[in-house]
Amino acid sequence: MSKICLGIDQSYKKCGWSFCYDNEIKEYGCIIPEATKFNSERRLYISGELDRLIYKSLSYVNFKPEKAIIVFERIRLHSQGFLSMDYIKSTAGLITYIIDMAFRHGIKCYSVDTRSWKSQIVGTAKGKKKQVLITKGKNKGKYKTVLDNKSDTLNYVRNSLQIDLSDQDDDIADAICISKYPFLPKEKRKLKLEL
Repeated sequence: MSKICLGIDQSYKKCGWSFCYDNEIKEYGCIIPEATKFNSERRLYISGELDRLIYKSLSYVNFKPEKAIIVFERIRLHSQGFLSMDYIKSTAGLITYIIDMAFRHGIKCYSVDTRSWKSQIVGTAKGKKKQVLITKGKNKGKYKTVLDNKSDTLNYVRNSLQIDLSDQDDDIADAICISKYPFLPKEKRKLKLEL
């Protein structure tokens, strides 16, 4: 039975999306809301675009909602050792919109932990340390060590899927990988149904 997954890497700045139909990437892109200081305005814009994408995903399966799912990244409660209540609140608001839109269309909605999809699809969730030149402040001209979590996903999409995204399109690369995740064997998937 043919199935489609709309994978979403949700963000208020750049929301990546991808259609994966029977484990084959069909379309991908990103939603970039207008710059505004109000997240509610950005949510409305993103939800309008996602509504259009949900409708388009249903067209792949003859408008049978039982053959379509949406998968997005689960909220990270801790990032690099920190807990950000503002991040959690704003991201929860955006996720609520996604879940409500899926419900209106009769589509099941799932979340996936970042480490799970990265390790199962990309092969690693650890990232790599790299040296970056400091361009401002008292340490200008010196190098600092940062964790690069983008290159592995971009390289996987480029090398394994032959989809060449610019180095700035890690949101789309993440969405592509997220959309492939439900097509893994059942024992490798850790999807949580969101209601």
